[in-house]
Amino acid sequence: MARNLDQFEQLKARGYLGDEIVIGEGVALDLPAATAASRVLAGAIDWIVLILGMAVNVFFFARYASQTMLNAPLTTAALIGIVALWVWLVPALVCGITRGFSLGKIITRTRVVRSDGGVITFRHAFIRATIGIFEVYVFQGVPAFLAVVISDRGQRFGDMLADTYVVRWPKRRSFELDISMPASMQAWASSARTREVPGGLLLNITSHFKAIPTLTPQARSEQARVLAAAAEQYVSPAPPWGTAPEDFLAALLVIRNHVEFSRSQLSRERQARTLTAVNRLPYQMRNAAIDE
Repeated sequence: MARNLDQFEQLKARGYLGDEIVIGEGVALDLPAATAASRVLAGAIDWIVLILGMAVNVFFFARYASQTMLNAPLTTAALIGIVALWVWLVPALVCGITRGFSLGKIITRTRVVRSDGGVITFRHAFIRATIGIFEVYVFQGVPAFLAVVISDRGQRFGDMLADTYVVRWPKRRSFELDISMPASMQAWASSARTREVPGGLLLNITSHFKAIPTLTPQARSEQARVLAAAAEQYVSPAPPWGTAPEDFLAALLVIRNHVEFSRSQLSRERQARTLTAVNRLPYQMRNAAIDE
């Protein structure tokens, strides 16, 4: 594959984050930011669910309080706790556990991702939920809506502080591609080593293969060349000189899939060994190990 350092330097100079790669003929491969309308709809759905959950929780607590004759300070503290649970803790936990989804986002087919297109963590989810208390509830959603409309990637202030944004998330079947190792790359792949590739770049590469039937030969060649230039820094040694960009990209996807599968397999085996070792401990020691 011919080295394309000029293209790579252009991407680097633009501060490439994995969410967009603009190539010749004005074609862009990207993780498109969700529209303001879809964000408002998703937020409204989540808000209705949270309010209903909070109302049910308050109803049962009120019945319990009346039966047990709780005093006013305890009742007030409990109500504050219920509000905090449904306004702050539940949204953060749901977003963190589902890695960026919620009921509203599933319905509108959107998802919260990191700025580089990767999967968010609980830290991101809790930052977004904490700032959301002020944006959405204290100021009735006005700052959040204005920030979403004005910012380049539709980020509210919670997204800006958490370094996340909301994207339109395709249906799962759009990722089901049958990509195999090209015969010309097998020798190179047997000794090649890769490091972590940004999620946005991997998605752009996958989107390229998915879009091949709709691309002109020139656009297809240009896209593959730019993507290969961006991905080349994550492999060692570099692919052989003269390698077709699409062959390199296909080989990279196969290698990363194998790495992720092996990593997942090792994690499952480690967990199984730990569980077996814990189960062999006496009862009291077993509980102490689990608590730790």
